[in-house]
This record gives sequence, structure tokens and C-alpha cells, in this order.
Amino acid sequence: MVVHVCSRQGARHEWRIMVVHVCSMSVPDKVPCLSGGSWLSMSVPDKVPGMSGGAWFLMSIPDKVPCLSGGSWLSMSIPDKVPGMSGGSWLSMSVPDKVRGMGGGAWFPMSVPDKVPGLSGGSWLSMSAPEQAPKVEEEENACVSREFQAYVPDKRVLFIRDGKLYIKPMLTVDHPDFTEQSLSAGKIDLVALYGKCHMFWNKYGCVRFGQKSFVPPIMSARLHSVAAVKYGIFEVRAIIPLGDWLWPALWLRPRNSPYGSWPGDGEIDVMESRGNKGSWNVDMVRSTVHWGTSIRDRTRAGGTKRGATWHSQFHIYKVEWTPDHIATYVDSHRIMYLEAGTSMYDRGKFSGPNIWASGSKIAPFDQEFYFIMNVAVGGISGYFPDSPRRWNKPWRNNSPNPAKDFWDGRKWP
Repeated sequence: MVVHVCSRQGARHEWRIMVVHVCSMSVPDKVPCLSGGSWLSMSVPDKVPGMSGGAWFLMSIPDKVPCLSGGSWLSMSIPDKVPGMSGGSWLSMSVPDKVRGMGGGAWFPMSVPDKVPGLSGGSWLSMSAPEQAPKVEEEENACVSREFQAYVPDKRVLFIRDGKLYIKPMLTVDHPDFTEQSLSAGKIDLVALYGKCHMFWNKYGCVRFGQKSFVPPIMSARLHSVAAVKYGIFEVRAIIPLGDWLWPALWLRPRNSPYGSWPGDGEIDVMESRGNKGSWNVDMVRSTVHWGTSIRDRTRAGGTKRGATWHSQFHIYKVEWTPDHIATYVDSHRIMYLEAGTSMYDRGKFSGPNIWASGSKIAPFDQEFYFIMNVAVGGISGYFPDSPRRWNKPWRNNSPNPAKDFWDGRKWP
């Protein structure tokens, strides 16, 4: 999946991930959570040494910067003193560990005028270089029990090229630490490989033994936003992948929920598709909203759209989320509309206790949600049904070892 990402969060909680050819953003006159002063001004009378002309940024910091604490935000070394400022570190201030829900470090990506001493030009504050932990998006790192991939923060599967973010699954055996024998007789330890894992609560999420459950035969990537928002507009411009058993997805889940676990806390799937060729696969994208009072008492609403170029051209996927409704679009064509009505409990025609009684009428979708983008591979959730008329699947969803069946049935060497 190819995505080009910039993001912003405005005063009205409008949150967009937009795709443009240059990932840059003009600096606002005033930044939320800052009081007084001018933040970054584009006009100083004197020239900054080493720059092509004019002045770049003048920082005027208020006595107190609410919401910011710790860390180092904007800093760089310059060879000489900047007029009116002391030499050494040019722009520096206390940076937030979190700015309105975002991680510390780089907040806005900005273009650099010509060359800056010590920098090669181009992008100054990068949002998500693969060798760094992204600040607006964070890589997840875990083995997913019902699918056949391990999500890894590896620059071979997650990287930026020409300003675009790529998720490119690879065979686990293409990693230098694994062989085909490792899949059935070895183990994958994500903490040992990458120094972290996001599923310590799941005993199979961080370490998987081949002899017990088969090492995930695919490595892929999943990212989630550090920021979480309630209501707004969210857009992604993306090309989805073409390939058997690939499962690209753009979706939202709640950061915290007073309504319990899934499906009680809700899920908004902005876009999903299947990478296989043929009808109802890569020629179709779908949106779905899931909610329910329990695993057994749940429902969904959704829509689909057919097309021939989802995997070859960029398209814009959008969700519009308000206190009254949720709607999804592809290239401005609405494909799903869900109105809360009197309540989502009534909309779902549930019986038994109303677990959302303390919330608004659109509960559980009245909490802050974060964004996820990923490419999964296969799995036994039913997204790839056991349907020989539609697919010649190399595994069955009730198999005792479906990941091994998937690997053994591969059509590549």
C-alpha cells in the first residue's frame, strides 16, 4: 500500500491525513496551547548565516507555554551567531512529550530553503522516517494470532520514498535471521529483533514458536496515530496492493472506552479490500461500521464501490464523523451513511441492557478514536471465506495450523 501522509488537527477537531507531493505545512500565526507571543515568524531584518537570504524563523516565546513539557523540540547548530540571538543552539524550547495528543519531537514537517548548515536540504522535521519512531504515526510490533503476518518496524516493509509512505509485505525467510526451517522449528522474538513489542498482554503476540504454532511466514507493517480525536473529517490518498491474500485496511478504533471491549467500543473501517484478482476482490473497496452489546449481539452497516484502478492509481478515502452520523466516501462518492437516529442501541435493534446508556445517541462513537493503517495477510477471521468457487485457498479457516497450510500452498519458490 502506498500512502502519502500529512496531518493536522484544528480547533474544531477536524483531522485529516492528506496526500500531496510535498509534505509541508505553513506555520499558523498562533498554535493551540500556546498563549501570547508569535510562535514562528518569517521576517527578520538581517540574514541568517549559511542561508540563501532573508531571515528564516524568529522565535518569540511566552513566559509560560501551557501544555508543553520536557524534551527538546526545535534545535540545530549554526556556525555563527544569529543577530539578536546567542550562538550555538538556534531554536530551542521545551518540547512536549505530547502536543494535543501527539508525540514529542517533530510536530509539523516543513520545507527547508536551499541548504541549511549541517542539513542536506529537503525536509527538515520529518514525521515518519523509517529509521526513527514516527511522531504522528507509530509502528506497531506484534504477531497477530488470526492472521499470517508479524507486524514489524522494519525499513524493508515500511519506508518512505519520493515523499510517499510504503507498506510492502515480505517473506519472513527473506529476513537474514530466518530460514524456511525456522518457520517450523525456530521462533520469532520481536523484542530480541526490534527492541519492542506492542502485545505483551498476549502470550503469543511477542514470541511465537514454530513447533507450537508456526512462525508467521510474512512480515508486514501496521501504523497507528499517536493523536486521537472525536468527530471530524479524515482523508487518506492511497493505492491499495495487488496480490493474493493481501488485506489492506484504513480504520479507526477508540483510544479508551467506558463501554468495554469490541464490539461494545465500536470500530470504523474506512476502507478494506482483498488483493486477489477477480470479482469482489481488488476490484472492490468497502467501508463498515461495527458495534454491538456483546460478541453474540452485534451488527454492522456498510457499503462497497467497484472500480478497476484501486491498485494502480491514487484514490481518496474519507470518513465524515459527527455527533449525528458517520459517512464514508471514495473520491467524493458516498458509499456508506449511518445515522444515529434516537440512539445506536435502537439503530442496532439490540435486546438486553443498553451498555451505552451513559453516552450520547451516537455512542459508542462518542469517544476519541485513533487511526490505523495496515496490510494484513490471510487469516482465519472469515474475511477470506472457505469458498472454493471464489478462491482456491491453500488453507481452511478451521485448520489446526492454517499458517503452515498457507506457506506450504504458496505459488512462489
